[in-house]
Amino acid sequence: MKLLIAGGTGDFGAFYASLFKKHNFEVFISSTRPEYGKEFCKKNGCVFAEEKDINEMDFVVLSVPNFAAPGFVSKVAPLMKKGALLMDFCSVKGGVCAEMEKFKSAGIELLSTHPMHGPRIMSIDAQQVVLIPIQVGGKSKIVEEFFRSEGANIIFSNPKEHDEVLSIVQGLNHFSQFVSAGVLKELGVDLKRSLAFGSPNYNLFLSVVSRVVLQNPELYAQIQLANPLNERMRESFIKNTEKLAEICKKNDMGALEREIIKGAGNFKDAEVFLLEGDRMVFAQKEIVRVLKKNIGKMFLVENLLTHNYHYGEVREITPYELVILEKSRLTKINLLKLRLVPKEEVLLWREKSVGKKKLDYSVLVDENVLASAVLEALCAIKECDFEFASEYKSEKLQKGKKSLTFKASFFADEDKDNLDKKIKGLLVGLGYLLR
Repeated sequence: MKLLIAGGTGDFGAFYASLFKKHNFEVFISSTRPEYGKEFCKKNGCVFAEEKDINEMDFVVLSVPNFAAPGFVSKVAPLMKKGALLMDFCSVKGGVCAEMEKFKSAGIELLSTHPMHGPRIMSIDAQQVVLIPIQVGGKSKIVEEFFRSEGANIIFSNPKEHDEVLSIVQGLNHFSQFVSAGVLKELGVDLKRSLAFGSPNYNLFLSVVSRVVLQNPELYAQIQLANPLNERMRESFIKNTEKLAEICKKNDMGALEREIIKGAGNFKDAEVFLLEGDRMVFAQKEIVRVLKKNIGKMFLVENLLTHNYHYGEVREITPYELVILEKSRLTKINLLKLRLVPKEEVLLWREKSVGKKKLDYSVLVDENVLASAVLEALCAIKECDFEFASEYKSEKLQKGKKSLTFKASFFADEDKDNLDKKIKGLLVGLGYLLR
């Protein structure tokens, strides 16, 4: 199936180009910068497409700015073949969906989507994806199953509900972070130093603010200005801010307490929201706990800002930094930036980065000794993976004896001589003769 992503060289389009390729779509990319687009396709295994190629596509995905999307719909839809699907990734639906409605008689499927995440995530598992059906059929079902197969949570909506809810989910959320970042800047706050005093809530607060203001200012500005319902939100935000500021200016504790209680009244299922906060705080504390437990040991973490992996000996955990000895050099990583890499991913990374080595061991044992029993004993040495290779019987061996051979594989950066000594010591300690 041929799938074209218009704007596929951007971070978000590129993320989905990779994901669609994983599901065996033949991915095409178009760009307003042809030379850059062709270079991108060369590096990422895609095909560069031009306007004349649109009528060959089974799926056309618009990964373009909100303000440009309606124009793309009116330009692309008439060029598509019958039965093809046109969809978008826009975060504001009023304009793009209204334009799609105009092409319901064009013989194509029309589906507006909004994956509720940014391009920095590793997968869309457990992420929310909003689907707004305009005119759907078999190809829309394929897209829905694509999202479901990746573990996404599907939410069906309509343009009006979507933009109303997103004026809060994105509009209020982002605007409050813009304001917070401005206050921190105006007051000249030393953020690194402040983390030394930070509570879990403060650390989470800075994490949320940084995710908004440090990623893509152009995109966040577009999102804030594209949704007309955000104006109503901003007016309410300013009104409530001024009201609370006036109460604080008068030092009226009773009035301030009443305003807090009034605002809390909207959180009807309070325990659910508190538990979600507890979960995030616990996750942050768990990172520090795990790192402290591994001081002096080799450990792998990922810097979420640069996506670089750092493997080395954990030396120190300060209130805001991990200090790790990496290739004879001390590296410091902000705790808010790092991800603890799961064991399975560590093994894959080490195998790819440093490779593996192998050693063979043959032992002389009594004929009644089971190879599985020896293998189980060897597996006590956690730095190695062991496998049974062969069994050998011959008149040349001592009477009542047989030879068992095992293979040990280990990462190339392990101490080979030390492992060899440990393996031989275990086998000899079990009463076996090394051959």
